[in-house]
Amino acid sequence: LHLSIRRQRQMCIRDRSVIARKIRQEDYFNKLRNNSDEFALVMFTQKGCEYCAAMDGVLKQFVFRHDWKIKYIDRQENASLAARFNIEVAPTVVMIRRGYEDSWLPISYGVVSVPEVEENVYRAIRVIKGEIKPTQFYTPEHQKGRAFDPLATAGVTE
Repeated sequence: LHLSIRRQRQMCIRDRSVIARKIRQEDYFNKLRNNSDEFALVMFTQKGCEYCAAMDGVLKQFVFRHDWKIKYIDRQENASLAARFNIEVAPTVVMIRRGYEDSWLPISYGVVSVPEVEENVYRAIRVIKGEIKPTQFYTPEHQKGRAFDPLATAGVTE
């Protein structure tokens, strides 16, 4: 009987974990799709960069999933633009808000996975739109104001 109760608890914990993951994925997907017209990605590259080719494949998958626009800029040919965004390595991906000159955040340096791009873009949208503070960058939407929200534990949620 004791073993049966333990298994049921483990299954409940696993089920909650699966549900939380699905909620998070839906949050990401909806946020990314709903903001694809307002934001875009810029990938800074350079000639002969093997990592840039790998990251290009990652970004193409991201575009396929979420219908975003991507612009490619050679950091050596556009040194002043690269300097404006503090780009020192290639590939570097930044997210910009269209129509807002100083509204951007870095998304990745080097090659990262599609889920990492999705998570970072999701978080960057929330920061730029003022939905969360930069200190809440790693706080999922469904955790805002809860124990894992750094501002909630400090007594501040907005």
